[in-house]
Amino acid sequence: MGSATAAAASAAAAAAAAEEEEASRRAAAPAVRGGGVSSSTLTSTTALQPYCAKSLPSSVLDRHLEGQANRLLPSGSPKVVVRMLANTRKAFFVPAQVRATFAVDAAGSSPPPTIAYTAKTVGVFQELDGVWVLCFVLMVHEYGADAPLANRGRVYISYLDSVPFMRPCHARTALFQGVLHAYLNCSRRRGFTKAHLWVCAPGEGSQSLFLQRPPHQKTPDQKGLEAWYGNMASGAVAAGIATDFTDFVSDFFSDATALR
Repeated sequence: MGSATAAAASAAAAAAAAEEEEASRRAAAPAVRGGGVSSSTLTSTTALQPYCAKSLPSSVLDRHLEGQANRLLPSGSPKVVVRMLANTRKAFFVPAQVRATFAVDAAGSSPPPTIAYTAKTVGVFQELDGVWVLCFVLMVHEYGADAPLANRGRVYISYLDSVPFMRPCHARTALFQGVLHAYLNCSRRRGFTKAHLWVCAPGEGSQSLFLQRPPHQKTPDQKGLEAWYGNMASGAVAAGIATDFTDFVSDFFSDATALR
């Protein structure tokens, strides 16, 4: 009985020691809740790196646009960082009815079933009070040498959107138009010959690229938007980036009587 009692006591002591060791190990390990490390553990054990626009990969286009944008900012203003956020090859599928109705040349050839292009998204960031803020986004479609003749060598400004957080506020228009000028100039140097954009004012309360915007931001009407793009295009001509600019109606429907 004495030896059995001693063996039992020894086993109990060993089990208690093992349990204590396991408890210590669990206390030292990061607490996991819901499949991730708890915020309290991260705060004490990991130095979190803040998001930084400068750490995003850069390109020749980024540097060209960024240099132009910062030259337009008043002295002492926070510098902006420009980055290309997307650069992907895509294809537009031409509807069968369009292919059956329209021709792409004098011989009457039908449009191809697909038209390839490169979609690019450019973002303009500014560090405000220690936080990097995305203030402006530009989305473009580029039709290169592999596109049909009617599309070849053209760029299409698909979307642009902004929020009124850039500082100083009065420099926003000049800077955003300057970014467009820099993009058009870069496209011209790369061999593109024409640029297109669709001027259509958003409806009240509608969202474009930014899902939310401050209540005080005004929505431009059609007349104001046309004036904004007209000033941008005039500036491109004055800078020698473009030779002229026109509109779709003037180019293709100048004879109004033919439409009646």
